[in-house]
Amino acid sequence: MLPDMRRFDINETDIRSIVKKFDIGDFISYSIEEGIRHQHSNKIVSVRTTAGDFILKFYLYTIPRYVILEYLIVKNLIDIGFPTPRMYLGKKPPILFREYPAAMFDLISGTTLSNRKISTKDMRSVLSLIDEVKDKL
Repeated sequence: MLPDMRRFDINETDIRSIVKKFDIGDFISYSIEEGIRHQHSNKIVSVRTTAGDFILKFYLYTIPRYVILEYLIVKNLIDIGFPTPRMYLGKKPPILFREYPAAMFDLISGTTLSNRKISTKDMRSVLSLIDEVKDKL
């Protein structure tokens, strides 16, 4: 895939408007995250609301259908007890900012995946679940 050459600019007014589209409390503050590992194809914004801290993820290369797929995978992971942040699609999915799909995640403190060992059994369960969900789309 060719790099997305469009400039991604966002400001507080934009973030406030987007937060209203999710059922996550009233906007308090935000910060645009820089230097996050694995964000090469997404834009990440930390958001604080009256309900807590969240990660707002903009998918710069993804079509809305794949955001729904990610949601289904995350939901199934949570349902089987796999530790993963809850994903919010918004009141009327897909939420779009300009042409970019967006989703909100609970902010979970802790260590990054690269600092944590995952058992082979858990990894196989996750990969199996991903295949299962893909087959349904």
